[in-house]
Amino acid sequence: MKILLIDDCRDMGELVKRGLEPHEVNQALSLHDARLEINAGTFDVALIDVNLPDGSGLDFCIEIAKNPLYGHMVKLMLTGDIHPSTVVSALSCGAEDFIRKPFLMEELKARVDLRLKGHKLSQTTSVAFNQFEFDYKFQSCFRVSTTGKTDLALTPTEFRIFLTLIRQANNPVSRRELLSSIWKSHGVHIESKSIDSHIAHLRRKVGEEGKNIVTVYGSGYAYVTSPQID
Repeated sequence: MKILLIDDCRDMGELVKRGLEPHEVNQALSLHDARLEINAGTFDVALIDVNLPDGSGLDFCIEIAKNPLYGHMVKLMLTGDIHPSTVVSALSCGAEDFIRKPFLMEELKARVDLRLKGHKLSQTTSVAFNQFEFDYKFQSCFRVSTTGKTDLALTPTEFRIFLTLIRQANNPVSRRELLSSIWKSHGVHIESKSIDSHIAHLRRKVGEEGKNIVTVYGSGYAYVTSPQID
């Protein structure tokens, strides 16, 4: 099981990593890092601090709760704020649970295990977006129609690029973010300039919908749901 801890305290990260063994725990120290992590990998649980250096954990929870590609993820909010309004906000933003700091590690582990009951683990699920279905386990992408599913036969790198673009649909994704996603996913280092070649191959394999993968000059690339510019 993979858990993403979003908290700017490194000591907290070490405690959680030890306390939640044998689960794999990655730590993001900011919302920026958290977005890179979830775009590059697949997590079963997100432990989100309410107050982060670059924004609100509550807003981030709402952001991922609304995204169908992260619907499988169990979200637990963490905070030292004991004000009742904070608790209400945490439980209203799409989180499954709320834990006050400081907490006993046994309590955190028990709450994580409890909330995971009844959830399918992300490693064994497929997620749909528009006419595409992404199989995380086998890193395969299918076009779904009324007549069935067609395997797009993407390479692992193309799969990761496409999934990263889809996850941030209608928003530009820089080459740096794409490279980070590929590296974090399967430890493959590729040159920045080769991204253009992978994008070209991806557009051809996607077919008619390839026009939705647009170049955002000076920024990178984007998957847009209503392509108008390139």
